[in-house]
Amino acid sequence: MEDHELLIITLERLGLSNREAAAILGLTPMTVSNYTTGAHKVKPAVWRSLLEYEARAIKRQAEIIARAVELGAPAPAPVKRRGRPRKPL
Repeated sequence: MEDHELLIITLERLGLSNREAAAILGLTPMTVSNYTTGAHKVKPAVWRSLLEYEARAIKRQAEIIARAVELGAPAPAPVKRRGRPRKPL
């Protein structure tokens, strides 16, 4: 799988358009478009920024769920991981 295909999948998973991703990454929408079409190789700094964004989103979601449970809302069912199960260490 090529970098641009992984980037497209990552942006879809995060629910980001090219314009939104550009704003988060501090790039122009044209640059993100060049990455998603494969015109340019995706730089490691872009991957790191997207991973940090995803980590912040997951952390924020956990905080919101914890606060809702504190206020009496039922805890949501955990999201099942897709893919192969990890081997125990």
